[in-house]
Amino acid sequence: MIRKLIRQMLTAQILSALTVSLCLLIDSIMIGQFLGVDAIAAYGLANPLLIVIGAIGSMLSAGVQVTCSRSIGKGSQEETNKGYSSAIGIAVIISGAFLVIALLLRKPLATLLGAGTEGQLFSDTSDYIAGFSIGAPGSMGALILVPFLQMAGQSNLLIAAVVTMTVADVGLDLLNVLVFGGGMFGMGLASSLSYYAALLVGGVYFFRKKCVFSFSLSRIRRDKIRELLVSGVPSVFTMASTVA
Repeated sequence: MIRKLIRQMLTAQILSALTVSLCLLIDSIMIGQFLGVDAIAAYGLANPLLIVIGAIGSMLSAGVQVTCSRSIGKGSQEETNKGYSSAIGIAVIISGAFLVIALLLRKPLATLLGAGTEGQLFSDTSDYIAGFSIGAPGSMGALILVPFLQMAGQSNLLIAAVVTMTVADVGLDLLNVLVFGGGMFGMGLASSLSYYAALLVGGVYFFRKKCVFSFSLSRIRRDKIRELLVSGVPSVFTMASTVA
């Protein structure tokens, strides 16, 4: 039983890391190949901001794995559903806030990250931040679903979601540079859309009648959110070292 739980947690953590790391890796390769030195420098400057949203999502994902596995082990479906509802609720709030702040403050953020106040480097950095931040709800949503799909025994959907995300990101990056000429904003947007594609594939299960989890606004609790965050704190360091 303990070995099975550890195996499930490791699988969830690996897939959570891949969800962010794959898009970052693909973007770095595509930007370096097609958009030149200034663009890859802009990508490097924006990277810490991307790691932040990935680390928060990974933290919540790990917190879900610990908290909901515990309640499932106790046979408490209501506590599990509180964890499920609270995880979705806090993910919507955090990712929505990140999206709004990043879009509104993309230029000051670019300057803060070292891109200066004008020129191509500044423009590329702020554009990439804007494009990538649009996908914050999608990336965090995909990360949150990983442990729930794992606990529900939907490993095939997890694999399908990661494959879909990877193929979509490569395809959209190529369309951006070869057809649309969207520059750094297009590269960031391609990653955003690939996250939503993964979320769509993985999220199919949660709309089925046989889904074992039930969402309700009334089940969103402050104490459960606190438990999710505290349980997931150790994963922040793991995530940062993985994608840095």
